[in-house]
Amino acid sequence: MIDRLLFALTFLSALGSGVMAGLFFAFSAFVMTALARIAPASGIAAMQSISVTILNPVFFAVFFGTVATSLLLAVAAVFNWGEPASIYLLAGSLLYILCSLLVTIFFNVPLNDGLAAVAPDSAEGAASWARYLAAWRPSIPDIGPINGALSGVKDSGPLTKRRIGAVSRAGKIATAFSK
Repeated sequence: MIDRLLFALTFLSALGSGVMAGLFFAFSAFVMTALARIAPASGIAAMQSISVTILNPVFFAVFFGTVATSLLLAVAAVFNWGEPASIYLLAGSLLYILCSLLVTIFFNVPLNDGLAAVAPDSAEGAASWARYLAAWRPSIPDIGPINGALSGVKDSGPLTKRRIGAVSRAGKIATAFSK
């Protein structure tokens, strides 16, 4: 049963990492470039709208669900450190948590909150927009697509082998969680 649970967690983590990598890639590759090409007031209004509409159950389920699966896989990797896939599960899980979650919390959210506080058609808005765009090229958000791809790759080995590192030590995890 633990084998199946870990397989499902690994699959969901890989899927979530891939979806988030796609989102981060879109922003880094063309969304921000497109917004920079339009008038500042329009770019600000568009980004303010994106910042509001992204806060929805689907985004939260994928973003935070992948954080949860990554945390669980990191714990499983530590408990099964002797297994060949453990290092990949731990590294990928930590990459997702550190780069996706922490970059979002400490970089993207404050940047978006600052932009949300200005009127799109004001002088303050234009100055804020220039700073906002400068922060996006090339910068910390470019970590997102790279991290998402690497976080997803961490799961491909164990998934293709249908072995998640805890196959031979499932009892060790069950014992640890029952204490």
